[in-house]
Amino acid sequence: YKEELAVGVVNGINPFFTSSFAFVPETLSVFINGLKMRQLVDYNTTGTNTIQFLVSPEVGDVISLQYFKQ
Repeated sequence: YKEELAVGVVNGINPFFTSSFAFVPETLSVFINGLKMRQLVDYNTTGTNTIQFLVSPEVGDVISLQYFKQ
């Protein structure tokens, strides 16, 4: 089980973030400022380490991930 901050530039423009390790897709939980986001409503995944938000996080937002590594 892995908990970490997502890797990516939080600038209000960039919607793409990655995890440090490949994740098991059905185990991924994504949080912005501690609030759990919903897949297909707030974000989608590409492959096993990329998250794309539908609305880019704002400057100062903290994006954290929880998942099981592949």
